[in-house]
Amino acid sequence: GRFGDAGRPLVEAPIWVGARRPKVGPPPRVGARVGLDLNPIDVSDPTERRWVEALAPPDWKVQRAQLAAALHYRATIPLRTIAGDAMASLPSLIAEMPTPLLVMHTYCLYQWPAAAQIALNETLLKASAARVIHRLGIDIVSGWRPIELGAFDPASSRMFDIFLTRYESGTAHTQMLGRCDPWGESAEWLV
Repeated sequence: GRFGDAGRPLVEAPIWVGARRPKVGPPPRVGARVGLDLNPIDVSDPTERRWVEALAPPDWKVQRAQLAAALHYRATIPLRTIAGDAMASLPSLIAEMPTPLLVMHTYCLYQWPAAAQIALNETLLKASAARVIHRLGIDIVSGWRPIELGAFDPASSRMFDIFLTRYESGTAHTQMLGRCDPWGESAEWLV
């Protein structure tokens, strides 16, 4: 199925393998969005958009066209973006964001050292003393790896975990949702 404004660029979902599929419904209402990036690109700058497009394999014509359309569309959407170390910005940002709060990360923590992954988890645990925080990740987590995610298998074609963690009163509960490949081409839904 499809959701969202039909006039916006279509971004294809991964090929789902296995018998289970995620349930698709209307997206939740978003009160505020903020991006944290060590070195954000200016999506209104054609040169910087081309740099991002150059990261996709050259033989992926359909995916590259979708990426170009998504970047062009993103340039029309205002989004507060904080440049720099996410861990330096996150604590004060959590305090100012409306409730409910979702911290989402995709394809980034696998580049973080283990100590930084642990620090992110500790920051969310500490902040959950005052409010409930949800964390949605599509990533490889190794420094902080909840038992619910099972052992990391680097030989698997779908090694990126799709998981949801709920932080409340200084505790964390994680649910493994699925796994996907490094390019988001195929995914297995587990719930």
